[in-house]
Amino acid sequence: MRKVMVQEALGMVLCHDVTRIIPGRSKGPAFRKGHIVTPEDIPQLLDMGKEHLYVWEIDNGMLHESDAANRIAHAAAGQGIRLSLPCEGKVELIAEYDGLLKINTDALFEINFDEEIVFATIHSNHVVPAGKIVAGTRVIPLVIDVEKIARSVEICRRSSPVIEIKRLRSLDAGIITTGSEVYHSRIKDQFGPVVI
Repeated sequence: MRKVMVQEALGMVLCHDVTRIIPGRSKGPAFRKGHIVTPEDIPQLLDMGKEHLYVWEIDNGMLHESDAANRIAHAAAGQGIRLSLPCEGKVELIAEYDGLLKINTDALFEINFDEEIVFATIHSNHVVPAGKIVAGTRVIPLVIDVEKIARSVEICRRSSPVIEIKRLRSLDAGIITTGSEVYHSRIKDQFGPVVI
């Protein structure tokens, strides 16, 4: 983390929220921690009275938290899963249709073995409705070593799919029998009609 002039912060990652206060009207973050500074942000930051920012610099060996979570989520998602847009470094995995949630728990445990990566899910083998959030992934730091993400993506590739929704199918059941009907039918076949 280092302090830089706003004009020098292009492409760098904010290490703190930047709050905008409009007296009597509003107070809240104009830019959130983890935001990557763009050319369009510079005039707005200067208008807010910001001359310096505390930033992380991302080099070629590092990934921003949103990019990292996006890569893991894309690699883990199987059929029936859609992804949310990254929000504050988190990507959610959502059921596209009603179905049975299947999770490769061995792969999930292996991904979560890294202390800087979190991949949480609801329980496997449950029926879920369309639109249900079934999982979410994020990385803990604002930036993370690209090799760590590459390892998680490789786990997903090797164990594909890590998370999927199996479609529910309707089956024609035909005639439903109970155990006693089958039992009495067999007695009738062996001994003729039975009066009960």
